[in-house]
Amino acid sequence: MARSSLTVPSKLDALSHEPWKHFPQVREEDHTSAKDDVWQKQARFQEMARTLEAATGELVVASKVQPYKASNLGPAVQKVEDACSACHKEFRDH
Repeated sequence: MARSSLTVPSKLDALSHEPWKHFPQVREEDHTSAKDDVWQKQARFQEMARTLEAATGELVVASKVQPYKASNLGPAVQKVEDACSACHKEFRDH
C-alpha cells in the first residue's frame, strides 16, 4: 500500500478538529457563511462536530485494515461525507 494512502485519512482526521475554533460560542464577526443557528443551537452544532470527528477517526481505522482494499473504505468514507453534508445543510448559509 502506498504510504500516502495512509496519511490522507490521518490528515482528514486532524482537519476535522480544526473548523470548530472558528465558531466560538458567541458570534464574533458578521461576514460568515454560517447560519445564526450555529450560535443559537450550540449544543446541536457541537454534537454534529463530534459526529464528524468520530467518523474521520473510523476512517483512519478502516484505512489500516489489511489487506488494503478500497471497498473496505467505502462505508467509512460515506460516513464522513454524510457528517459533512448534514452539518453544512443545517448550519451553512448557501
